[in-house]
Amino acid sequence: MNELGGALDRAGKHDQAVSLLEKTLESQTAKLGPEHPDTRSTAARLGGACLGAKKYDLALPLLQKAFQELKTRNGPNAFSTLRMMHSLAMATEFAASGTLERAMPLYEEALERMKATGHEDTPVALTGLAGVYLDAGELDRAEALLREGLTLSSDSQRCPLGLARVLLDKARNGTNDPAIARARLAEGEQLVRDTLAKARIRYANDPVTLERCLNDAAEAYYRGGNYAAAEPLLRKSMQSERARLDAEHQNVSGAPASLARLLADWAWSERETPSELRIPESKLPERAREAERLLRECLGILLRRTNAIPWQVDDMKSRLGGALVSVVVTDAELDPAARQAKLAEAETLLLEGNQRLQESQAAWHIAKRDALERVVRLYEAANKPDERAEWQQTLEGFSKRMAPSALVTRSE
Repeated sequence: MNELGGALDRAGKHDQAVSLLEKTLESQTAKLGPEHPDTRSTAARLGGACLGAKKYDLALPLLQKAFQELKTRNGPNAFSTLRMMHSLAMATEFAASGTLERAMPLYEEALERMKATGHEDTPVALTGLAGVYLDAGELDRAEALLREGLTLSSDSQRCPLGLARVLLDKARNGTNDPAIARARLAEGEQLVRDTLAKARIRYANDPVTLERCLNDAAEAYYRGGNYAAAEPLLRKSMQSERARLDAEHQNVSGAPASLARLLADWAWSERETPSELRIPESKLPERAREAERLLRECLGILLRRTNAIPWQVDDMKSRLGGALVSVVVTDAELDPAARQAKLAEAETLLLEGNQRLQESQAAWHIAKRDALERVVRLYEAANKPDERAEWQQTLEGFSKRMAPSALVTRSE
C-alpha cells in the first residue's frame, strides 16, 4: 500500500495518494507503533503527497519530522535530506502557520548544499528559489538564478519560461531605454515560443505538465502586457483542466482565475470614452463581464474549500473587485444605479482584500502590489481624484521598498 501510494503521488494523483497513505499510516501506527521504520517512511510519503495536493497544513508537520529524521540518519548533505529540505521549504511557505520569512532560509540553504554536492535536483531548487524571488518582486536575483539553471539542465521548461517572465516584465517596466526593452522582449518571446513548441511534443500525453507549461507561458506574456498572446494559452489550459478534474477540485480554479485577471486588465487597458463604447463589435464589455463571472465562480470554490490558503482567498476578492471596476468603465449599458452598485461592491472587495494581503506575512509581494494597483483603478473609475492620489502614493511607496516579510536572506 505504501508503494502504491508513492506511485499515485508520482503519477500526479495526489488526492488519491493522500487518501491511501492516510489509511496505511493509521494501520501501521496501530500495529507497528509510530517510530517503526515502515511507519516513518509512510508518514514521509504522506507529507509529500499532501504537498502535491496543496494540503500544506497537513504536510508541514509530517515533512518537519521526516526532515529531522533524515538529517540525523543520513547527514545534512545526503540527497534524500536535501530533497526533503526543499519540500519542507515549500510547505513552510504556503501553510497557514508558515511565512516566506521562515521558508526563505530553507530554500537558500537547500540550494547552496545541492550545488556543493552536485545534487541531481539542483535545477529544480534553482527554479524554485527563482520563483520565490519572482513573487517577491526581486527580478534581478530571479534572472541570475534562472540563467544559471539554463546552463545546468535543458530538460526543464520551468527555467526558460521563468526567465521569459522576468525578461518580458523588465522589458515593460524595468527600463526607459528602448533598445534594452526591445532586446529583452525579443529574447523573452523567443524563449516562450521555443519552450512551448518542445512542451507540446514532449508532454502530449501528460496534460498536467502541459497545463503547467501553458500557465507559465501565459504568465510571462501577461507580465509583459501581451494579453492577446496569453489569452489562448489560458483558455487551452482551462479547457484541459475542466476535462479531467471535478468542478470543485482545488486546482480547477487556477487557469480560470488567471484568465479572468487577464481579461479584466485587458479591458481596463483599452477602455474608451462612453460614446466609443457603443460600437456593437467592441469586446471590452464582453471581456470584463466574463472576468467577473469567472472570478465569482473561483471565489465560490475557494470559500467552500476547507484547506484554502487565506491570503489566496483575499487575492481572489481583490481580483473580483478589479473585474467589477473594468465592467463599470467598459459597459455602456449599465444604468447609474447598477454602476454605483458595482462600484460599491468593488470598493468593499478591494479594500478588504488589500488590507488583509498587506497584513499577511505569507502573501506574495507581487500579489500585494497588484492589489494596490486595483485600488488606484477603483478611485479613478469612481472619479475620486483625492482618494486616487492617496492610493497612488501608497503604491509608489510600496514599489520602492522591500517589505520585511517579502524577502529574507539567510544569515551566515
